[in-house]
Amino acid sequence: PHSSEQQPSLPLDTSEVSPNQKSLWYVEKIEPGIENNIGLFFGIKGELNVEVWKENLLTIINRHESLKTEFYTKDGELVKHVKDQIEEVPTFYAEESNFEKAKIKLKQLFERQFDLSYAPLFRLAIVKVSKNHHLVSFCFHHIISDGWSIKVIFDEFNSLLENRSLTKIFTSFSE
Repeated sequence: PHSSEQQPSLPLDTSEVSPNQKSLWYVEKIEPGIENNIGLFFGIKGELNVEVWKENLLTIINRHESLKTEFYTKDGELVKHVKDQIEEVPTFYAEESNFEKAKIKLKQLFERQFDLSYAPLFRLAIVKVSKNHHLVSFCFHHIISDGWSIKVIFDEFNSLLENRSLTKIFTSFSE
């Protein structure tokens, strides 16, 4: 990943950020941490095909501008850039047969900071407890998501897992 302060070749297609995004970015610069990580944690009973999950999440990421957005400074001003396409879902995978240790491992994977200058500001973490039991986390930075947008994403993800088509996007949650 590149530095959020200076990038060697900045894209020409940048846009202003919302006041909320600006506030979150400044907080992150002043006090870097995980306070703005938003997580969705759940368990899965049954087999889990990591590649199918990654493919479905990549489909969702590439249909929502906010999930393809990165932030950096240009001429001293904070700007955002929406990438044309994301090629890979950041995925962390571990195996741990002890359930309590598996929960700790998932928490550790969730507690990693995001580099706001490198999209996507989303990651998937999976801890396999057994062949038929997994702990999962979807982790977003708050600068690109909130409770409403996470529900939309989760609903779309479930639709794809159930082989249902996704509806047309009428609104954007890029701010």
